[in-house]
Amino acid sequence: MLQHRDSFSHSTNEITANPAILYDHSIPIDQMKLKGVGFGDGEAAISDRRVMDRGMNGWIMCRDGCRYRVDGGAVVVLGVWDASIIEKLRIESPADIEARFGKAEKVEDADPVQIYRYNGGKVSVLWNKQEKQVNAVNLTR
Repeated sequence: MLQHRDSFSHSTNEITANPAILYDHSIPIDQMKLKGVGFGDGEAAISDRRVMDRGMNGWIMCRDGCRYRVDGGAVVVLGVWDASIIEKLRIESPADIEARFGKAEKVEDADPVQIYRYNGGKVSVLWNKQEKQVNAVNLTR
């Protein structure tokens, strides 16, 4: 039987199906998946058809706006850079970041981006001050 190509999108631990898990803690970070790819998966779990660029330090940028970092052959960062997923978070200001994710443990200024760090640095929200929007949410194992 053939599986629908994005059958992952109906899973409760799939970020694309349930973006709120990024901040509501209903699913532990280590169980989250981004377009079917999770922490510990090998690089082969990322379809070559999706890959736009294999950058430095193990970063893989996909055409669909997702990014992954691979270290030692395994996925160690899930990068939610897909604007359609980020839009569903309904974050329009830094105050909205804190309303959703809580008070940041640390805020770093990497002009024009402010990086809000949570969960011991395992969750990073990148707010672009010039664009007045979230550019990404990165999850680190």
